[in-house]
Amino acid sequence: MATFPGSTQLIVGPGFKDGLMPGFPVNPESDLLESDFEGRKVVEVVFEGLKIGEFRPTEYLPIPEEVNTGAVFDHASPRGFCPKSLFEKLTPHNKPFYQASEKAAYDYAKMEDTIMKLEAFDAAENVWVVIARDGSLLEPEIGVEFFPTGTLNNWKKDDLAEKTRWTFLKDFEVAAKAAV
Repeated sequence: MATFPGSTQLIVGPGFKDGLMPGFPVNPESDLLESDFEGRKVVEVVFEGLKIGEFRPTEYLPIPEEVNTGAVFDHASPRGFCPKSLFEKLTPHNKPFYQASEKAAYDYAKMEDTIMKLEAFDAAENVWVVIARDGSLLEPEIGVEFFPTGTLNNWKKDDLAEKTRWTFLKDFEVAAKAAV
């Protein structure tokens, strides 16, 4: 977080402040550094009364007939597409590929609730959902330009949501090949 100026707000999910702040060394048990929060406004999102929308696919965003994988799969067709059937055997219809571990959150119930609320956002055309530590964003062929030399202001024009939406399926390449 030190890469961004102090004027950049940090937007976090419910329970973040109680569970992870203050940071180290003020709290020796914290996985985060207190210096990451110094001089920065930390805003905790509150979902109370907000109705929106697991990880894709979902009832809102099922796997398409052809999955645009770009250059991330060795076995993709020359057009960079893989058939839906390649992945359907790995998860029930429109069910997520990933399930969060109870060890992954300070408050597991809140974490699950937050993930479920992302579903409708993920399917919305005017929203680009980016999950933390999504390594596909670093792949040059995707074309994401990061701060301080780039901007994400043109994400929709650059079609970044569509380019990145299904790239997580590369994690299942070996299993998908074996299932066919």
